[in-house]
Parts: sequence; structure tokens; C-alpha cells
Amino acid sequence: MATRLKNPSDIAGLLGYLTVTDSSTMTLDGSNGLSQWTSQYGSLTATQTDSTRRPVYNASVASIGSKPALTFTNTQRMDFTTPAAFPTGSAAHTVLLLFRGTVSQGNVCVLSWGGSTSSWRIFGYGNSGTNTWAALANVGDHSSVTSALNATLIEVHTVTAGASPASNHYANGGAANTKSFGGSLTTNNTTATIGYTPYLGLNANGVVLEAIAIYDRVLSTSDRQDLEGIVAWQHGQQALLVSGHPSATAAPTIDDGAGGGTTVTGTASMAGTGTMAAAGVTMASASAAMTGTGAIAASGATIAAGTAALSGAGALAAMGGSLVSRAVALAGTSTFAASSMAVAGRIVSFAGSSALAVISRRTASATATMAGTSTFAAKPPAPPVDPAEEATIGMQLVPVDGKRTDWPRLVANAVNALIKEYRVRVTNPFMQLDTAPFQPTEGQTYYDTTLHQVRVWNGTTWIAL
Repeated sequence: MATRLKNPSDIAGLLGYLTVTDSSTMTLDGSNGLSQWTSQYGSLTATQTDSTRRPVYNASVASIGSKPALTFTNTQRMDFTTPAAFPTGSAAHTVLLLFRGTVSQGNVCVLSWGGSTSSWRIFGYGNSGTNTWAALANVGDHSSVTSALNATLIEVHTVTAGASPASNHYANGGAANTKSFGGSLTTNNTTATIGYTPYLGLNANGVVLEAIAIYDRVLSTSDRQDLEGIVAWQHGQQALLVSGHPSATAAPTIDDGAGGGTTVTGTASMAGTGTMAAAGVTMASASAAMTGTGAIAASGATIAAGTAALSGAGALAAMGGSLVSRAVALAGTSTFAASSMAVAGRIVSFAGSSALAVISRRTASATATMAGTSTFAAKPPAPPVDPAEEATIGMQLVPVDGKRTDWPRLVANAVNALIKEYRVRVTNPFMQLDTAPFQPTEGQTYYDTTLHQVRVWNGTTWIAL
């Protein structure tokens, strides 16, 4: 099984994940002021149209190890464009903040949302930086012994559902600090803000912010620890995680769905130059299962598609593969189907310039089983075809039961086909290909239309005649 690093969207319930490590999600003005910040994963976007109130992006902040971050003063903030998307009422949620406090003042707000004077969810730190907290307005402050002043924190708050929710606070993946809130949120959020809350006018003066993640549920312990690890490693802050944390020494990973019989679905499930499906892979797609220059389906791969199962210059389906398609199963320049291949399609099973199918290949199609310039099908021959289709085939023997009254025409067609083939061979006795044949035998010859020369395989290499 192939693996990749996990990202926040691999954890269910994500509303939005904003990070300074992805420059494509940030719109900066000429002074590096942040005018728009879009979720790298999820659907949240925060903006600031007033250039004097934009937090500043700095590619290297010394206090957090010369890493990128946003810096805030007491007037800078970002407003989310869809506050209604945030949890309301007694809904559960989880919030992660990766930040550092650099100014000692009474209370600092990093993130908040709400809709009425007494109903705001606020995340930040207070008491001149001696602790971090989450609060429902001024009811049920949730304090922690972790200092937020001049300390970089991976801070997670989980808030349960209900009229008097419980909140757990985790700093750098450590043990939970728990407290119950005294009430629930409003049912209609009108504002969601980074760096400010209308409640008491708290701001984010001195905050150095790297990332925000918001989920619409309380994350399980394993999911929370994965999120802490994902964010820590993405921002180069893994050293912050407490000893014994599952991600303290290695970033969390996930199987990426390649190999081992895994099914890959979707429009163009594999596409691009040099794409490859390993042994045992099953690909199902509504459009193109595998396309691109040099596309390869390895031994045992199964490909099913609504349009083209395997196509592109040099497309290759290896031994034991199976291609099923409503349009084109295998098509392209110099396409190749290896031993024991099975190809089935409603329009064209196998097509393209210099198309080649070798021993034990089977194709079935309502239109054309094999089509294209210099196509070749190796022994043994395909199974007998239905008598209704015999008239469409260039060469056919007289049925042994003698019941066909049109056998003279069939014989004439067969003779004409042989004469035509003989004339072609006399005019050009060599197979014309734009690339060398696959797995040649000693003495095999062909005419290379790219090099414009006749070539022969001497058992080791191709040489020109």
C-alpha cells in the first residue's frame, strides 16, 4: 500500500483550514497586507477591504523559528464571508489555533464568532498572557495553566453539544483541561472574525498566527492527535508536541488508495504523462479511467470506464489485465495489450496506429474489435464469431454443414483478401511501425516510419539494414 501525509480534510467534519504555508490561499497587497485568506481545505474565506486594518504577512518571523506567519496589531482583523457556516446554538465544535502571543495585555482574541451581545464564542488568551482560554461571552471562562505569552502553542478547544457544554482545552497535545460553560450560542451567527470580537472590543494585538482549523464536531482523541500532528509537521513545529504524542517523532500518514486491489473512482481517475496502475489495482470511472502519454496498467489491473479505459501514446496493458469500456477500451499510438489480456467495449475495444495484441488476448465489441494502421493480433485466434457477423469479416471458410447458399461469395471475398494482402507484401514486405516492436525475437524486421529505415533485431539490439 502506498501512503501519503495526512491533511486536515482527511478528518471528518472540517469547516475550514487556513494556513500561511500555502501562498495560493492568500491575497496580499503591495505592503504584504492580507486582503483575503481562503481555506486550503474546507470552504471558509476571510477578507479585509480596509488596507489599514489588514494583518501583515511575514515570510520569516524570528520568534517562531524564522517561519512564515501573520502579525496583528490592535486594529487589524479579518472577517469571514460566511459567518452562518459556523456552529450555532448548542452545536458541538473543535477549534485549533497555531499562534504565539508577544504582547502582555488583559485579554487577547484570536478567533470569535456569534450574533448577539451575550452570545459569542471567543478563543484567545488572557490575564496578561498567563493562560489561554475559550469563553462563551463572559460566562464560564476556560482557563489553562499554559502560558501564551512568548510561547508558541498548538492550541485545541473542543466544545460539546448541549445547553451547558463542556469544553476541553489541549496545549501542544498535552492533557485536557476541562470546564463547563454556562450557556449555548445564538442560533444565528452574524459575525465571525480573526483578531477581534465585538464583545468588550477585544483584539489580537501582538498575535503571531500560523494556522486555524474549525470542525463541526468534537474530535475523537485519535483525530485530535492526528490534527495536532498534521499542523505541527506542516509548519515545522513538531518539536512543540509533548513527549509521547503519537506524532512527536513522525507525521501522521494515510493510505493513498494505490495498489493492493484498491479501487480508484472519479472522472479521469488516473491521467498524465507516465501514469501507472500497479498490480491488482481496480479503476472505475465515469469518464476516463487512465489516460496520458506512456500510461501503463500492470499485471492484474482491472479498468472499467464510461468512455476510455486506457488511452494515450504508448498506452500499455500488461499480462492478466482486464479492460471494460462503453466507448474505447484501449486506444492510442503504439498501444499494446499483453498476454492474457481481456478487452471488452461497446464501440472500439482496441484501436490506434501500430496497435498490437499478443497471445491469448480476447476482445469483444459491437462495432470494431481491432482497428487502426498496422494492427496486429497474435495467436491463438479469437473465439468463433456469431454467424450473423461473418459477412463483415474479410476472410471466412465455408460452413461445414453446407447450409449457406452464399458460399461462393464468401470464397470470392476470401480470395480477394489474399490477393490484396499479397500485393501489399510485394510492395512493402515489412511491417510499418513508428516505434520498435515490444519483446522482439531474433531476426524480426520492421520498417521504422520515424527513422525511415528497415531494422532487424539481432538478438541484442536493433540494427539498420
